[in-house]
Amino acid sequence: MTHRFSFFDVDSRELDESARTLGYRPRVLPIVPKLERLYSLADTKGWPLVFTTCCSGRMLSPKNLPDVLFIPLDASDTSWCAAVGKHRRFYLAKRTCGDPKLNYDARTFDMFQHNANARRLLQSLDVETWVVFGNGFDLCVNAAANGILNAGLPLILLEAMVRSRPVIATAVGGVAEVIDSGVHGALVPAGDVVALADELERFHRKTERAIRMGRAGGERVRSDYTWQAVVDGFEAVYDDVLGLATFAPVSAAEAGTPGSRR
Repeated sequence: MTHRFSFFDVDSRELDESARTLGYRPRVLPIVPKLERLYSLADTKGWPLVFTTCCSGRMLSPKNLPDVLFIPLDASDTSWCAAVGKHRRFYLAKRTCGDPKLNYDARTFDMFQHNANARRLLQSLDVETWVVFGNGFDLCVNAAANGILNAGLPLILLEAMVRSRPVIATAVGGVAEVIDSGVHGALVPAGDVVALADELERFHRKTERAIRMGRAGGERVRSDYTWQAVVDGFEAVYDDVLGLATFAPVSAAEAGTPGSRR
C-alpha cells in the first residue's frame, strides 16, 4: 500500500522509567506540544510513523510496546516483515557502544548504516513523501534524511545526470520520478538483462538520441534537485501537512500594519 506521507521522528522518544509507555527525551521537552501534534496527526490520518531513540536514552526492546513494530538490527531477522501492514508505528533499533565518544566514533547516530533492515522497512511502507524531524539536526536528523534519500533515489544517478551523461536505470524506488523514459534517460525493468542490453545498443547506435536525453536529464536535475528546490519542496510539504500559512517578509515600517502578513 502506498502512503502519501510518513513521519520519521529521530531520537525524540524513549521508554519511560516503567518501561511500559513512551516518554520524551529531556532535550526535546520545550517542543513536546509540537511533537504531540505531529503524532496526533499521524494517528488521525493513519500515516506510518517511524522513530528511533538516542543511543544514550532508554531504548525499546521487541516486547515493550505491542502496538509498535520493532525493526531489529540483524539483516537475517525477517520475522517482522509479515507484520508491517498491521502496524502504523515502527521502531528502528540502533546500535549503541555505551560511551558517548565511542558512539560518535562509530557513527551510531546513523541508523541506516547499522540497521540493515531500515531500507527494507522503507521499501515495504512505499511512502511518497517523508517528513523528518527530531533531536540533533546536525548529526542524527541529517543522517536519517540522507538515509531516506539514498534508499529511494541513488545519488549517483543525480550526479551522472547533472553532468548531462546519458543514463540507463532500472525502474525501482524513486528513479521513475526523476527519469521520464525516453526524455531524460532510459528505464528498463529490474532484472531484465535483455532489455538493458537492447537499450545499451540503442545508445551506441543512436548517439544523438543519447546526447539529447543526457542534456534533458541535466536540465531536469538542475531545475528540480538543487538544494534550493529541495528546501522549497520540504517547506511546501510542511505547509500541506500542518496546515501552515506561508507569509512574505515585511519591512520594519509594515510590521505593525494589520494585514501585512499573508
